[in-house]
Amino acid sequence: MIALILTAFLLLVFFGIILFFGWNLSRFVLGENKIETLIPLAFIVGHGVYSFLLNALSYLIKIQINFYLILIGLAAASYFLYLLNKRQEKVEWGIDKKYRKILFITVFILMILSGISGLRTIGETSSLTHLPLVATIAENNFPVKDVFNPNLYTLYHYGWGLFIAAIYKVTGLPLWFGFDLFNFFIIGTVFLLGFALAKSFCKDSFKAYFASLAMILGGNLVFFYGFRDLFYLFKNYILSLPTEAPFRFLSGLFLDEGSTHVTTLTIENFQTVWAALGFALTLTIIYLYFRIINDKNRWLRISLLASVLFSFLALSAEVFFGVLGIVFFLYPLLYGVFKKDWEAGKFFLKSSLLVLFLGSLSAVLQGGTITQTVKGLFLDHNYSTGNNFSITAEYLSNGLIYTGKTRQFSTIPIFSWEMFLGWGLLAIFIIPVARYFFKNFFREGLFFILLIFVSLFIPLVLTVGAWQGDLTRTKFLASLFWNFSFGLFLGWLFLYLKNRPQKILAVFLVSIFIFQGALYLVVQAAFPSLEKGQPLVAKPFKTEIETEAFRWIREQTTINDYFLIPNETQAGTDYNSRFVVLTGRLAPNFYSNFKEQYGPANASKEAAIRYKSVLDECLSSAIKYLNYQYLYVDGSWPEGIEQKCLVNNNLDLMFEKSSEKKIVRIYKVL
Repeated sequence: MIALILTAFLLLVFFGIILFFGWNLSRFVLGENKIETLIPLAFIVGHGVYSFLLNALSYLIKIQINFYLILIGLAAASYFLYLLNKRQEKVEWGIDKKYRKILFITVFILMILSGISGLRTIGETSSLTHLPLVATIAENNFPVKDVFNPNLYTLYHYGWGLFIAAIYKVTGLPLWFGFDLFNFFIIGTVFLLGFALAKSFCKDSFKAYFASLAMILGGNLVFFYGFRDLFYLFKNYILSLPTEAPFRFLSGLFLDEGSTHVTTLTIENFQTVWAALGFALTLTIIYLYFRIINDKNRWLRISLLASVLFSFLALSAEVFFGVLGIVFFLYPLLYGVFKKDWEAGKFFLKSSLLVLFLGSLSAVLQGGTITQTVKGLFLDHNYSTGNNFSITAEYLSNGLIYTGKTRQFSTIPIFSWEMFLGWGLLAIFIIPVARYFFKNFFREGLFFILLIFVSLFIPLVLTVGAWQGDLTRTKFLASLFWNFSFGLFLGWLFLYLKNRPQKILAVFLVSIFIFQGALYLVVQAAFPSLEKGQPLVAKPFKTEIETEAFRWIREQTTINDYFLIPNETQAGTDYNSRFVVLTGRLAPNFYSNFKEQYGPANASKEAAIRYKSVLDECLSSAIKYLNYQYLYVDGSWPEGIEQKCLVNNNLDLMFEKSSEKKIVRIYKVL
């Protein structure tokens, strides 16, 4: 109980400092005094600057010290910013009481349902993709090495993990609950950011509210698959014939194997932590960008803040960083051409280039995907990423490339049923939506329409080799901003239409558009991953023996001690991931079961060969080459490998526990 109270207190202190700093920095940089805008900015600006500094300064100071040191620095900076902000206008609400209630009731519902979904799914295998890296960062894996091949720095976008690692180290909240807590805050932050962005130019609370709601809950035409699958319900309950999945239509309402590769439900991506953070950062950067071009007195300080968040976006969602970078470059040029306002166009371009230059320079130096890709392309050919960047038109004719379940590339033609169901609403309504924007909000409309089409067409005109399937994640941004734009249009349409039949038509369109996302949010909370029998609160399971073994490992070893758990199947990789999450130690398998697209092929080749010899004979030379210090033996080991390790190596038994169902032995390599 005392530990729980202490964790709760430390969480209040931690988030209190982050929010107080973000609030006061936003006030100082923007001169902002509207409470409904400062609330989301407080979280994303405070979080973004903290994480950016944590990453940058940890190249100089141990990250486990920086978790606390930077927090103390932000607390001190907050006080001085608070004193400076006293000279500004007092904060006030920019919306009336009715919309305050509506806004925050909606935020509460979104956060609660998303939080429940997170609590009920974190124990699933899918979470093991994300948590191992966070666990090792918390234990001083910095500069961040790849979890399964620590000979290499990670190519992964680990920015989001810095904050979750900080929550764990500062407050003691377990990693899986920190993961859920982060998602809990992010969805509310994104909703409020969408509202603030729309309100900043449309000046109407109703339209801004609906634009933000549609941005998160907006759907697509994939729900037609649900009608197809109603046959199984009819077969089971009307015809009384056996069927394995009578409620299969629920899954069809949200996704289909073909369509999910070309479109996405935005609400679904809020359980993908990097994408959710990417949404929040992208919305914030765009909001700041329009503040830059509308405020020549503060443009430099706002540009500097936007540059920090833009570079951090590269560490959290590099595909979003790429899309936004292209849009920042093209937008001023197109604005100048269409409006023939070259004076404004030059100022927009100056602002864009400053953010692009500072953000990109930092992105190249800070680590993660962008840094290691640049290194592999230009500096170290032994660190080849297996990617060849080029511009091509072949995908326009051959179809959109995605990575299927077997990790092999497949294509979906642009003119296909799957593509229409994914983007049919955009194809049908893009002209009236664009006309509405260009007539009423040309500056913002040009930016959003450009962003949507750049997001859609990048995977069709750019070749990135082994990452071609991953590049299709740009569709996440296309979906987010199409929903936002279409939602604003529908909100205007509802107010514009006057007679009753027209109002009914508008309500019908609105209901259809947000129904799919709203239903997904509720069903996902009730049936995580659309499966029955899930626990109310999921978390990684440990046996009693494992609890003792993991405690010994955390107390007696460090992040530099590698553990051998020989596995060469995908299930084995998940097992190793679970070990890493629960111990904070590395159990590398050097991509032994992976194809080249999973990692730098040249630098991994020798390590993978040596690891294969460990699986076959457990040779001492291979164990020492791969720098294993410990062997963690339990029921997952292939038969006979432990005996070969004992024969071929000088090992000291450090820990042993057993029961009828479980055995754990830990050997130290001498």
